[in-house]
Amino acid sequence: MVAVNTDRLDDALDVIDRSHAELVSARGIVDAVETTLRDITVQSWDGAPVSIGPLAHQLGVQPATLRRWERDGLLRPGRDHQGHRVYVAGDVRDAHLVGQLRRAGHSIADIRLLLDELRDARDPATSHVRWPIAGRL
Repeated sequence: MVAVNTDRLDDALDVIDRSHAELVSARGIVDAVETTLRDITVQSWDGAPVSIGPLAHQLGVQPATLRRWERDGLLRPGRDHQGHRVYVAGDVRDAHLVGQLRRAGHSIADIRLLLDELRDARDPATSHVRWPIAGRL
């Protein structure tokens, strides 16, 4: 408004153009997240716990990647009586979600926030998860 009130129309239009470009970029990110979430496919699950090796193979990542995601607070596998990681149905779902969102370029911090909200929701299918980028629009 200062630029408009001081007859600097070119400056004012430049600010508006940059703001529109930022909104278009942010909308693209939101659309990409929505597409990623809609396209998530979790392979059929028989309910039996799975160890780190088979899950990593299923996701196309190395076991070290799953360990890293655990250190980053994205995964929370249980442990068997020998201390080995065991992934139950919810853990497998989370691992698939993390894998697809990471491949789509989303940050660890944003994925952690999303997973925390999904885990806190009583019914994730009907909850209104606030994806971090949405608050920036």
